[in-house]
Amino acid sequence: MPQRILKMQAEIAAEAGKATPPAAIAAVEAVARDGIGPVGWATLLYIALQAAYLLWKWRRDWQQSRDEGKP
Repeated sequence: MPQRILKMQAEIAAEAGKATPPAAIAAVEAVARDGIGPVGWATLLYIALQAAYLLWKWRRDWQQSRDEGKP
């Protein structure tokens, strides 16, 4: 496998591990109440921002690696 794919898989695993506690908080709050409260919404926003940042970062890295191959 190319090094870039291995690096991306490691990053995905690391970020999934970071998102697990906030996701658990949102799930517990959703089950414990009649819906998601402010903490749950803040947690979901945090997870969405993390995902958006990672997508931006991976796209930027992909573009840089693609541009390195051009003369």
